[in-house]
Amino acid sequence: MDLLSDVLLSLKLRSTIISNWQLSEPWGFETKSFPAGYCFNIVAGELWFSAPDSEPELLLAGDSVLVPIGGEFNFYSSDNAPIAPLHALWKGDNFAGFDHYLPSELHQIDWGGGGAKTTLLSFAFEFQPNVQLDLLKALPSAIILRQYQGTEFPSFQSAIAFLSQDASNKQPGFVAIAAQLVELIIIGQLRSYILSETKHPKGWLPGLLDKKIGKALAAIHRHPEKQWSVTRLAVHAGMSRSSFAQRFQQLVGVGPITYLSHWRIQLAAELLQTTKHSISDITEMVGWTSDRSFRRLFNQRMGKSPLAFRRDTKQ
Repeated sequence: MDLLSDVLLSLKLRSTIISNWQLSEPWGFETKSFPAGYCFNIVAGELWFSAPDSEPELLLAGDSVLVPIGGEFNFYSSDNAPIAPLHALWKGDNFAGFDHYLPSELHQIDWGGGGAKTTLLSFAFEFQPNVQLDLLKALPSAIILRQYQGTEFPSFQSAIAFLSQDASNKQPGFVAIAAQLVELIIIGQLRSYILSETKHPKGWLPGLLDKKIGKALAAIHRHPEKQWSVTRLAVHAGMSRSSFAQRFQQLVGVGPITYLSHWRIQLAAELLQTTKHSISDITEMVGWTSDRSFRRLFNQRMGKSPLAFRRDTKQ
């Protein structure tokens, strides 16, 4: 299995809220106070989307905005539209956290001044915590997906149309279907963006998409406990040692052994949070032969010792 499939399979939605939005001009809202990931799918009409320090973009029916781990953005009908905080639209109260809502609970939001209408289907979501979530930090804070991008988009549009129409009917079994479809759409949108974007910044994404460097990254991720060397990873990638080291650095931004060390630290941090294994056992599990070296590098990377990290994250 390829590394991208490994990553995407690990991204499970823990909580989801679905909302039908009926907006009429003039209207506008900002997401500064919203703490979770979200996705807005334009079902009908249009909207303007703006991020800090960038030009506004016009989104049309069939387009989507995906914000994987939350962010501060503005959505509005026109330049002079008033911008309200999101909680003003959310039943007049602040978002109370996913624990206060039923799984895949449906909300109806009506907002605006009575003019031309825009219909949105939105998803608010949280991912189940796991080490792969750190890889999402390589993505932009907001991803704009156009309806003409990616071969999967016709399927996405069919799923979005089903959710938008069937939600209003409130037929029995809707929640069971909705939870699965929302996860499929979110993961599919992430995949579509990753495969269609040609200018990823340095990091695991451009390395992953390179056929040879991707093999080495997959080996590191699947077997971090192995005593990898640059030479062994180069053989795994089917390249000479010098060509491999140069290309890995060029695409990923760090050398192979530095990347391996960072990945081991991330795995160790997850094990410290989620298991009761001793620090010495975790050191061995992630591939370090020196307990002292592991503790030193963990402290450098995480800003605290493994023991302090475990204590602080469990409080």
